[in-house]
Amino acid sequence: MQFSKLFKAITIALAVLALICFIFYRAVHTVLWFSLTITAATAFYHFAMRLAVGTVVDTLTKNGINCESRWFCEKKFEKKLYKLMQVKKWKHFIPTWEPQKFSLEHNDMKKIIENMCAAEIIHEIIILLGYVSLLFIFFTPDPKEYIWIFAITAFFAGCCDAFFVILQRYNRPRIVKIYNKSIDMTERVTL
Repeated sequence: MQFSKLFKAITIALAVLALICFIFYRAVHTVLWFSLTITAATAFYHFAMRLAVGTVVDTLTKNGINCESRWFCEKKFEKKLYKLMQVKKWKHFIPTWEPQKFSLEHNDMKKIIENMCAAEIIHEIIILLGYVSLLFIFFTPDPKEYIWIFAITAFFAGCCDAFFVILQRYNRPRIVKIYNKSIDMTERVTL
């Protein structure tokens, strides 16, 4: 099963699970059902938000993206950092949402570079929006007691998305270098 289809199926399952848990919680008012409701609802938020952000950014960048923006430029410290993190060893284990977006069979190299920039933006926005789940504490009886659960969840979700950002930033300069060697001077991408 393609990763995107699995992700969408999990999102739907979490929505149903959150609704079922909420119904049981409303019927019996126990801590167990409350905890299950909050857990399922938070997980649903993280999954659904990722789908929404991906859809919005894909729509906004459909006609291209400025890959030469300073935001996408490789920073001086990055090569050393990625070598220290051993990105080359683990990058192959990171799933790709829509592999065809990064395939030369379906795109030219410039479009692949644009798709890489869009993927980076998607995951950076997701990292930030992950912390919106902290607002769920206001649905708990004692926000001070529950905040650490939501903070840890948002932090680890952000760490997962950071891997995707790192992967794009690691691979993109290499793809740009190959692209620039294959075209004339007027079409080059600078990062």
